[in-house]
This record gives sequence, C-alpha cells and structure tokens, in this order.
Amino acid sequence: MEKFMNWMERYIVPIASKIGAQRHLVAIRDGFATIMPLMIIGSFGLLIHNFPIQSVKDLFAAGMPLHWLDVIALNVYGGSMFLMGLFAAISIGYALGKSYDVDGFATGLVTLASSLILTNMFDYKAPVTWGGFDAGTLGWEPGLFTKWLGPSGLITILIVTLITGTIFAKLAQNKKLVIKLPDGVPPAVSRSFSALLPTMITLTLVGVVFAILEALGYKEVYMHVYTLIQKPLMGLANSLPVLLLLIFIQQVLWFFGLHGSNILAPVINAIFLALTAENMAAIAAGNTQGINIINSQFLDSYVNLGGSGLTAALMIAMIFKSKSAINKSIRNIATGPAFFNINEPVIFGLPIVLNPIYIIPFILAPMVSAVIAYVLSAMNFVAPASAVVPWTCPPVISAILATGQWQAGAVALINIAVSVLIYLPFVAYADKKNLEIEQAEIACEQSSSL
Repeated sequence: MEKFMNWMERYIVPIASKIGAQRHLVAIRDGFATIMPLMIIGSFGLLIHNFPIQSVKDLFAAGMPLHWLDVIALNVYGGSMFLMGLFAAISIGYALGKSYDVDGFATGLVTLASSLILTNMFDYKAPVTWGGFDAGTLGWEPGLFTKWLGPSGLITILIVTLITGTIFAKLAQNKKLVIKLPDGVPPAVSRSFSALLPTMITLTLVGVVFAILEALGYKEVYMHVYTLIQKPLMGLANSLPVLLLLIFIQQVLWFFGLHGSNILAPVINAIFLALTAENMAAIAAGNTQGINIINSQFLDSYVNLGGSGLTAALMIAMIFKSKSAINKSIRNIATGPAFFNINEPVIFGLPIVLNPIYIIPFILAPMVSAVIAYVLSAMNFVAPASAVVPWTCPPVISAILATGQWQAGAVALINIAVSVLIYLPFVAYADKKNLEIEQAEIACEQSSSL
C-alpha cells in the first residue's frame, strides 16, 4: 500500500493536478455549471410532458386547461435543454475568455457565431409565408437544423468553442489589434470597437475553414463529427467497463485529496450529459423511455449517493458503529450535508484522504452500486434516467425524479444498503483504533495528574 501511494503521489497526482487546472477543461466545467439551471428546468418540463402516470397524461391530451400545462412544459424544454449546445457555446466561450483576462461576453458571442457558421444554414431553406403570402423563390430564407444545436452537436460545438475562443482571446490580447476610442465614448461602445478586429479575423478564419471543407465535400461538418467522433465516444461511454474505470479514477483522485468530480467534469458533461440529453430527445419524440442506461444522471441517481464514494452509506455505518469521540463528532457534523450529496466534511474530516483503512470501501462501494444499477436497468426493472436533477437533491428522491419511477428509488435504497455492509467492517476497525488512542490519552492524562 505504501509503495502504491508513493507511486501515485510521484507520477499520477501531479498530472491530475495539472489537468484539473487546465484552462480549457476548467472552461468546459464552469460553462456547463453556468447553464445547469436551464438543463434542470428543461428536464422538469419534459418530465411533465411525459408524466409517468398515464391517466394524468390523458388529461393533458384531453384539452384545456391542463393541455396548456403540457404545451408550456414541452416548449420550456424546447427553449432550454433541447438547445444545450447553443447555450454551451456562449457559456464556455465566456469562461474561456475570462481565463485569458479578455471580455468574456465578447468571447462567448464569437464562439457562438463560429458554431453557427459551420451549421451550413444556407442549405436548409424555408419559404417565407408571412400572413399567408408566399414570396416564392425570392423569399426563401436560411434555416438551422436544430438537431445540431442540441446534444447531437455538442462535441462539434465544444471543439469549435475551444479553438475559436482561444484564437479570439489571443488576438484580443494583442494591443495592435485593439481600436481605442476617446475617453468620452460610452464604455459599451468602446468595448465593442476594441473587439472588432479580433472578431473579424476569427470569424473570417472560420468562414475560410468552412469553404475549404465544402470544397472537399465535407460541408456537413456537424454530421461528420457526430458520425466519426461523438457517436463512437457515446457508444464507448455507454458501457459498464468504461463507467467502472471512470468511477475508479474519480475515487482514487479523491483519495489523494484532489476533487475527482471536478477533474472529470469535462468528460462527464461532454459525453455522459449528452447521453442523458439523447434520452430526453427520445422521450420528446414519443418513445416511452430513454435509450441509454449509462448517462450523467445514472451516476447521481445510483452511484454518487451522499457524494463520491457513496458516503451516505458511510454515514449510516458510522451511526451504527461509532463509539469513539472523534467518529461521533465527524458523524454528527457530516451526516446532514451527506444527505444533500455534500461530503467534503467526511472526506477531509474523518479523513478519507490518504487514509489506507478507507480506500477499499471508498472505491468498492460505488463500483458495486454501479454494477447493481446497470444489471437491474438492463433487466428492465427500472427505466434509464431521462431527466437532469439538481446534484444536491437527496438520494432516492433524485433517482425517482430522474426516471419518473418508484423502482429507481428502490434501486438507490438497495445500493445504499449494500454499501453500508461494505463500509461496516472498515468503520468498526477504524473506530476501534480511534477508541484505543482516546483511552490511552485519557489514561496518560490521569497518570500525569497523580
């Protein structure tokens, strides 16, 4: 164990620390965090539209006034989660611009415009028929294939955003390209002119790239990236071995004091969140349930219960086994936050970090829980998660909301129960050692006072 820890601290931890501080990965993490409210509200809109009780769904379809609720819910989803790629282009661009100390909003606008340039919008045209008047061939307007502004275009948008955002930020840092206006000019106008040349250069470069791709027969940029890159990645991610590897890496990072969830957030958001969004799109299209068992909400519903390491189960085990004063104190402080999936008090207070006693259950409990949830989902005991629920939502409740089924709550309870059994012997051993230390200290104090 000591050799393993020394090897990890020497080779793996420094690399993980650099990855966690890499500006582009941080921008992806912060960008998705910014648009999370939109995704959550959109998820609940779709949950209402696809209400799990059929009799209620029939009332929605029967007519007014409940039909209004269905219309509102579906269109809220359409204007939020369905267009997650569009919002990601702005929010990630903003975060990237701020990391370079340039205008974040201007960067976000440039990355959004760059993403739209590559949508090939002039091949998707619709006739103008305002007021019943058909303008004919002269009135045809360009349109957007909105599929590529949602989860299906997410990888393309991420690539374009990171590249064009970096180019714009580097150009904006060049003082020779900044147009300075007199001091009397309003700040908003001055900022817009300072970004004029960097914006022009960046968007022109994107236009040139699109022209080259069109000449080579690849003008459907989003489709090609989706087919060649995103779909294979999503297929790979939607497998139990990859999920278990991800969980193992996350737990090992936490064990060494690194925020495993934050470090892996770019992967989870770019791939696993897209799998959740694909489930939502399938339901919106009329399917009875999602198509991807593994997705971002799978982790929150069945694996990260109480936080990374399934620490809700650890808290329950400590309730049964804690006799030492230190364990009782940590238990009393950390139990409340753990049931809202906040587990830093127990990870750093117990501690779990660099504690060889807890490394085995801390890794084993979430991995076993993932296998249980996957098997039960594959057996159709529970439907795949198809709604984004706030990560602070308590365990069991979050699983029910994510699937719309009570069975999901049962799976979460099974995982907690199994994980309690995994943690119990390790908690008992650690508590026994702490109790021995405390009794020795009391005996030492008593002897010194005589």
